[in-house]
Amino acid sequence: MQPALLALVLLVLTSIGYYLGRGRSLRVANGSARVLHSLPSYYGFYTALWCGIPALLLLAAWLLLEPAIVTRLVVADLPSEMRELPEARRDLVVNDIENVLEDNTTRDADPDILAAAERYRHLQGLSAAALAVAGASGETSKRTLSWSVVEIALSVRMRTRARSSSALTLRNASKICSLEPSA
Repeated sequence: MQPALLALVLLVLTSIGYYLGRGRSLRVANGSARVLHSLPSYYGFYTALWCGIPALLLLAAWLLLEPAIVTRLVVADLPSEMRELPEARRDLVVNDIENVLEDNTTRDADPDILAAAERYRHLQGLSAAALAVAGASGETSKRTLSWSVVEIALSVRMRTRARSSSALTLRNASKICSLEPSA
């Protein structure tokens, strides 16, 4: 999956998280936004942040680290005489491997470079599949976690509000009872 498409999918899932969090807050409050401590949209934004920010951070880290990791794995699989070359020459070998991948040219290429290019292509495919799986499973677990966090926040705030209103009612009742009748 292309990074731009994956970012777009994550943004769509994050906006879905907003609507689900907003709806969840209203369902927990039995449809009455007056019972909630905050506006339902705040709970939606909270859920969207819990879903979107970690996913986008994971995507950014993956996109920054993936090329270096794949290159190191390919270099580690090269024959020992190519691995032990000076760094500048080894970078040229990696560049030859990337050129074979981009141009799909196999003429005049060393068989070791062709094998390394095939390994590079295989690792890039695995990386893309792993990113898609990590994104899907991460979104599912984050959505579950964010729903739990929103529900806990809602229940704590609703209990606090109920306690304060019942304490206010008792205080007012005790004031009324303590008044002496006027003669």
